[in-house]
Amino acid sequence: MPPPVAAVWGVGVACLVVVAVVYNGLVPGTGSAPPWVSAVLHLVFPVLVVVDFATDHDRPVLPWSRLWWVLPYPLLWGAVVLTRGATDGWVPYGFLLPERGLTSLALHVVGILALLLLAATGVWGLSRARGIRSRRPS
Repeated sequence: MPPPVAAVWGVGVACLVVVAVVYNGLVPGTGSAPPWVSAVLHLVFPVLVVVDFATDHDRPVLPWSRLWWVLPYPLLWGAVVLTRGATDGWVPYGFLLPERGLTSLALHVVGILALLLLAATGVWGLSRARGIRSRRPS
């Protein structure tokens, strides 16, 4: 697997860990989807992706120099969401509502970015854990 593809895979795993933690910690049971859909999207899929990454026999070691790759997408997404929240009032999660105040908004955004960096650090560290890899087929 080419190293850039592996880094993107690591970014995806880290992002799904954040999805699971944020959804199940900050916004459980919200939304219009049936409960089983939310459970699959916000718990089952993230767990399966982490297990897949952890047990892949072909998983490369992710270089620490690519850890920053987790930041561009969430920063762009956050800028779009916050701009939209300020202009038309729509945000995907209640904790991002502008009327909750700048302090609350800043703490949530910084907290989620910190959680993302922590999750990415865990994924990057997991890429070095050889003991849990499945055996390469003969």
